[in-house]
Amino acid sequence: MTGHSLRHNLERRARVLKSIRAFFHARGVLEVTTPVLGRTAVPDVHLASMTVQPGGGWEGYLQTSPEYFMKRLLALGSGDIFEITSCFRAGEAGELHNPEFTMLEWYRVEMPLEDLLQEVEALIQMLCDKPVPKAQVCSYRQLFEATYGVNPHELTPDSAAVLVQEKAIAHDHIDPLGDATTLSDYLDLLFEQGVQPALLMPTMVFGFPACQSALARLIQSPEGDLVAARAEYYWKGVELANGYDELNEPVELRERFGASNLARARRGMPQMALDEPLLQASSSLPVCSGVALGLERLMMLIWEEPTIENVMSFPFARL
Repeated sequence: MTGHSLRHNLERRARVLKSIRAFFHARGVLEVTTPVLGRTAVPDVHLASMTVQPGGGWEGYLQTSPEYFMKRLLALGSGDIFEITSCFRAGEAGELHNPEFTMLEWYRVEMPLEDLLQEVEALIQMLCDKPVPKAQVCSYRQLFEATYGVNPHELTPDSAAVLVQEKAIAHDHIDPLGDATTLSDYLDLLFEQGVQPALLMPTMVFGFPACQSALARLIQSPEGDLVAARAEYYWKGVELANGYDELNEPVELRERFGASNLARARRGMPQMALDEPLLQASSSLPVCSGVALGLERLMMLIWEEPTIENVMSFPFARL
């Protein structure tokens, strides 16, 4: 990278960050800073946390997302908040991934998830140099049925495996254990291979499978399916943002963490200590929706770059 192109990269990135802060300031959303080092890590099977030894005889984890700390702030009465921060995920590198990346995450108290996704769209349109078409709104089921001819919410681990095999999709990386995580893995694979590449125009997808609820509430869809109150924003075949109608039931939250640890145990992965401060705070978590957006991915698409490396000063390959 030449000095001129480096300066250009730094300037355009700085403009994006400045514009994001102005966007939220105008809407009364407060910027916060939370730790990138925590005492616990997410138990999600698919998120690998990086460990560090900060001293004092304890092991810490670089955070994969500011979610847990931000929810503790919400429970303390922070109101609407946003954060721009570095996040860390082990084993992630490629055109769309880097072990360290920049996350924009924000939470809106008493704002429906549908309205939050409209705010995502408004932010993206504001940041783009060229006009961006208004996003189409689809259900996960609608897109999945159009591609595969089956209702994804009725699939089991076995029937999903059969569908993957029928479509000749490589799936050796999936553990065929017959649990909810296995089903989620097959559904992810089917969606990523058959549905997502066709989402070239901006698209909001609502109503994800219940097995992919993470920390989103479960609701009944208009079609009568039990689904996760979760939505994602896609553009040019890339997932940009992932939003939830946030779960604020302490008992159910603990059960989900326990289920994640059980899935880890079945796969020979270490158990993760539960984030007790978050669990204790969750009873005070207000009704809210939250969304996370990968900033390097968005910059890559806005500036029509082929890889996120091109929008980063020091990607992993150049450390």
